Amino acid sequence: MVYTVKMYNLISSYNKTTGQFGLPNTDEAKTAYLRAAEFRNTNWFDRLFSQAIMHNHSVSISGGTDKADYYASLSAIVRPRLDKSQQGRTLTLNVNTAIILTAI
Repeated sequence: MVYTVKMYNLISSYNKTTGQFGLPNTDEAKTAYLRAAEFRNTNWFDRLFSQAIMHNHSVSISGGTDKADYYASLSAIVRPRLDKSQQGRTLTLNVNTAIILTAI
């Protein structure tokens, strides 16, 4: 709507210096103007969304003896969402210990 009003203002504006109107009153000129106006808008898809690449990193260690076992892990996950305003991040720590108890 706004571009249509601007287009008609250009059609009706006359430049005395050049002897021409701001936009020729032809179907081709109007179509070309509206096609160009179609791409002047903000690219909202580019502003709001991003490519989502997930990262997953983990480290673990385990060991033990004949009477005890242990296991520990640390992991980090980054899940970028398509919406740039939200990011998913998870940090996980896991520790397991097993001890064999014997009677005295």
